[in-house]
Amino acid sequence: MSTQKKSWLLTLGVILMAANMRPPITTVGPVIGWIQDDLGINNLFSGLLTTLPLLAFALVSPYAARLSGRFGNRHSLYASLLMIALGMLVRMLPGWLPLYGGTLLLGAGIGVINVLLPSLIKSEYPHRLGWMTSLYTTTMVVMAGLASGSSAPLVMHLGWDWSEAIAVWLVLPLIGLLLWLPLLRKEAHEVNQTQTLHTSSPWRSPKAWAVSLFMGFQSFLFYGLVAWLPMILVHKGMAVETSGYMLLVMQLVGLPATFFTPLIVGRLKRPNRIVFALFLTGMLGFSGLYVLQGTFGLILGVCGISLLTGGSISLAYMLIAKQASNARQVAHLSGMAQTIGYLLAAVAPALLGGLYDLRGDWDLALWVFQGVNVGLLWMGLRAMNPKIRR
Repeated sequence: MSTQKKSWLLTLGVILMAANMRPPITTVGPVIGWIQDDLGINNLFSGLLTTLPLLAFALVSPYAARLSGRFGNRHSLYASLLMIALGMLVRMLPGWLPLYGGTLLLGAGIGVINVLLPSLIKSEYPHRLGWMTSLYTTTMVVMAGLASGSSAPLVMHLGWDWSEAIAVWLVLPLIGLLLWLPLLRKEAHEVNQTQTLHTSSPWRSPKAWAVSLFMGFQSFLFYGLVAWLPMILVHKGMAVETSGYMLLVMQLVGLPATFFTPLIVGRLKRPNRIVFALFLTGMLGFSGLYVLQGTFGLILGVCGISLLTGGSISLAYMLIAKQASNARQVAHLSGMAQTIGYLLAAVAPALLGGLYDLRGDWDLALWVFQGVNVGLLWMGLRAMNPKIRR
């Protein structure tokens, strides 16, 4: 196989890897009512279906770099795809135990991909970090939206069982497993090479803490909004039917920010300006939910928020790739950032829901979102500050 063909095959492999990172999770929420009726589980245990993958992300992230150091990025990523496929197969079995066990297994597989895909891009595309980060984060967001929008119609309009509706995306890891087979042959030399690199712990680095908290704050915002944005909008006067579409609007409007943010950062002489821009759009968006009236005003607020969430996710991955000097360091930094990020993401829905129970409205939760946005600005500026040591 020619070098050019190998390059295209690897790029396609990265796209397929990114395409598998969210559909196994985002398909569940829209069919949760059917799952409850079928299995007889309450809201608490239903919520665990969303929280379990996030906890799995946080738990496996510190160990993903060790896995890569021993077996190499490509073999480790391949094993992760296999875990996702097995987890999705297990979820098809009857009963609640396979559902939760399969969710935990596929969550662990996605957690390893979360950590190692930036490392692979650092080693394979050192001069195209912005472009490749844009490509795979946009793919991840697009597939998350398509998957979340497909599962309920498959049940309602085609009469599928909920387990079939969430299992249809099993085709993605199966295709990925076939595609990646010829990409594994190059790994042996790479493994030996990465094992000889000395890597200091990122947990002692102020720069690594800034990058990790940036990842954490953007994860808090995104998963907090995924959990409660429709209810917040209903409380502010939006019709229930309209509010249900706002998560899709948030993801679609944020796509340009997801794609172009890494490219812009790579070209700006002062890339911290992009952090200010994202902060301002988020501040205006959250403020809009306070002061703007009517459905159109609330949609404008959601659009401002979507630019923040869309741009910050790709910027977080870009910071991980740029702040480390080699692929091995990227893996360790990514592991730290994902651990902190998804622990905060797992906390967000419960914390914000608790504030609503305490107050009876969503105003305090919106102030928390604003405060986290300020933290995102602060950590982003620190992460881009050359005076902060690695």
